[in-house]
Amino acid sequence: MKMLKRTMHLINVLAIALCFASVSSAASNVSMPSQTVAEAQLRAELRAYPHKILFASYLDGNWEICMMNADGTGVRNISRHPSNDVMPHASPDGTTILFGSDRVGRQDEGLWPIGSQGRGIFVMNLDGTNAQLVAIGEEACWAPDGRQICFLQDGWLIVRDITSGREQRVGDFWSQVETPCWSPDGRSIALTADMLGGHNGHIFDLITGRLRRYAYGVGTNCRPDFSADGKAIAFCSHYAGGVMLWTAQVADPRRTLWRLTYRPGFNYYPDWSPDNRFIVYSHGPRNDSYEFSPGQWQIYMMTPLGENDGPRIHLTSWGSNRDPDWLPVATVGQPMRTEGRRP
Repeated sequence: MKMLKRTMHLINVLAIALCFASVSSAASNVSMPSQTVAEAQLRAELRAYPHKILFASYLDGNWEICMMNADGTGVRNISRHPSNDVMPHASPDGTTILFGSDRVGRQDEGLWPIGSQGRGIFVMNLDGTNAQLVAIGEEACWAPDGRQICFLQDGWLIVRDITSGREQRVGDFWSQVETPCWSPDGRSIALTADMLGGHNGHIFDLITGRLRRYAYGVGTNCRPDFSADGKAIAFCSHYAGGVMLWTAQVADPRRTLWRLTYRPGFNYYPDWSPDNRFIVYSHGPRNDSYEFSPGQWQIYMMTPLGENDGPRIHLTSWGSNRDPDWLPVATVGQPMRTEGRRP
């Protein structure tokens, strides 16, 4: 009888233990798939999203301009050239691509040698044909009307009329200017400038010639990108031992800072989607954004909530990939299809 009671007691103890284990397992299963479900939902949204992404990919010993669907599928090599092609920027009508390359170059007029910080600026069709040199410089960006570009040349900000070829140096800054981005209304250019002892982000008004900050209190700022409506800016900041991404409202940058990334390393090249729903960016373990070396860059996607408050997914997981830029015009027809994910 005592043996039977002891056996029943052991059975009850085991049952209670199994019950607690089941509850614990269920609790962990409730918390863990929530992020997985969010990531799956984001990927599904991107699968149906009609805009594609341009980017630079290190392939066969050099950088190439590639294109992929918004969910990272259908990768296609566009430039297919033995030279290094980087930093693609789609025209507002989605028909041409502006990019930097070391295909040609010169070392006069105080420019850095090609392949370092002086590069040729080219345009080509969306399929990679008809590539033409338009200027000597780097970090080129389209004006919203598609008639002008701005770029850097020997540390100065240059505006060039595409049709006439007329160039004009704009602004009178204290020191080196970097990473320009034209506002959607065409009135101003966000940029990085070394002003009053600080390497910070500014908005330059092309009409008044005035500069104003777009971020405060988060270290040095760089690589700004206006949202499609022009109300917000996504940017990089050297912060907490790495480079993190932030957003700020243009009207009140002091009170509206929002941190997007927390992952250690260097988070660069943020670019808003054409409807402000997504932000695509690159992550790398070290800062080689100005070099032609491949590094270990990969492209990620998130919502403007950031990676701590919303889902984040990787779009590339092979080689080295960076400089993402949205194609502003919705693609007509079926998404691109390729064998595998590597171009």
